[in-house]
Amino acid sequence: MFDLKGEIAIVTGGSKGIGKAIVYALAVAGATVVIADIDEDNGKHICNELSGSGFQAEIVKTDVTDSKSVDSLVHYTVNKYGKVDILVNNAGILGDAPITEISDEDWDRLMRINSALLCF
Repeated sequence: MFDLKGEIAIVTGGSKGIGKAIVYALAVAGATVVIADIDEDNGKHICNELSGSGFQAEIVKTDVTDSKSVDSLVHYTVNKYGKVDILVNNAGILGDAPITEISDEDWDRLMRINSALLCF
């Protein structure tokens, strides 16, 4: 479909759902993908599947609501690969309760995650 050989991609929320599909699509197109997610176990599973098929991906445990975690992700990626070509800000969650019943704490968490953007 398209060739991304030599490109370096970061995908936030890349261990599940749409993010996982994006990770696979980028890797199959030739990109090296850095999965930025708090779910390290799912991320490792995806990386193992992809590397077993000859594609490149790795997981960097990242909390997109924590600026130090995000800074660490970006510094790690740039130090290892020299650049970031593609950034997919995909991290997001749904609340576990109807909006009328969600606690203030859960609402704040939902908003912090869903509004997080990596910029550099």
